[in-house]
Amino acid sequence: MKKSKYKKCDRCSYDIQDEDGDIIEHYCIDNQEYLPPTKQSKMKPDLKKYLKQDSHYFSEGHLEGWYKAEYAGQLKREVKYKLQNTHDTSLEIENAESELGRELKEKEKLRVVKKLNKSILSALVFKRKVAVGFFNSLEEFNS
Repeated sequence: MKKSKYKKCDRCSYDIQDEDGDIIEHYCIDNQEYLPPTKQSKMKPDLKKYLKQDSHYFSEGHLEGWYKAEYAGQLKREVKYKLQNTHDTSLEIENAESELGRELKEKEKLRVVKKLNKSILSALVFKRKVAVGFFNSLEEFNS
């Protein structure tokens, strides 16, 4: 006779098992998805929390200082190119490292840069594929 161990979720005591006897994926009481350890994200929790911050957290300061010099009147594809290839993101990486209190690995740095670029593009307003302004955290339009 096969003896099965009783398994439950560490966070919410969820105890429904699949055919293999593992806890199935579900949403815990803290409204966060539980994935079994084999499927857990390899990203450290502190970085995950940092990247979930509001998009304006990443883009606003950057756009306040650089919009007119770098992006005003530029085509969307040119803005994307600048962000991906010529833009210096070292300051954002330093901010992330100081806020997290540790040095980021290369993959983590790429995630921070990707989040920054996505936030900047989502804050910019394009009219006929040309940047005409951006929205700040108060949803005010700036040109």
